[in-house]
Amino acid sequence: MLKGFLIAIGVIVVLVFIVGGVGYYLVTRPPEIAKEMRPVEVSTEDAQSFDQKLEAFRAEVEAAAAGEEVKLIITEEELTSKVSASIEKLVEDADLPLGVSDIQINFSMGSAYLLITATVDYEGAAPPVQAGAEVEIDIIEADGGDRLLQYTVNTLSLGALPDWAQRAIRDILLPEGMSGAVAFSELPQELWGLDLEDLPIVLNEVYTLETEERNQLVFSGIAVSETN
Repeated sequence: MLKGFLIAIGVIVVLVFIVGGVGYYLVTRPPEIAKEMRPVEVSTEDAQSFDQKLEAFRAEVEAAAAGEEVKLIITEEELTSKVSASIEKLVEDADLPLGVSDIQINFSMGSAYLLITATVDYEGAAPPVQAGAEVEIDIIEADGGDRLLQYTVNTLSLGALPDWAQRAIRDILLPEGMSGAVAFSELPQELWGLDLEDLPIVLNEVYTLETEERNQLVFSGIAVSETN
């Protein structure tokens, strides 16, 4: 899904470049959502901290008593750094004809809103485009009782193109609509790396917290088995 999404962005960039100078200029401008965001530093240390927190979360869940609340808390720096490293690896492993850089992720307070921007470069065939999105995530229960990560894309834009062009682009990139749900097991292993089906926990909530130092994304769940 992510691979096809990135390729589609690259193709759109080339088409906009072909259309003419105005499109060329607008697609290279920062998306409107960028004005709402603060810079997040990307580092190898924060990407490693993300992985360490997943492993610590696994150990905490396995040691928890039934009914005990367990939380996974991730900072903007950790998620941004991990996503940056994961997408770089995906592009390299799949030999995709594009580059993705300058990824930034902010957590909007209250509900779990992610503000995301990135720069996509289609092998020099067109100018680098700045993309932006506001995505709301939630945890829902499927018919069989499994927990799914629900997403709603409230905003998706390439550069500063006019609204009619943005709507056309959204129809191409998201033909099935601006919302959906995915099993945690279907998330890229390079990013998530936890098989919830093997963990004695029921995730029931995801939300954001604002702190003095780093904003945080919190996954909260309840252990469903006694300590081994």
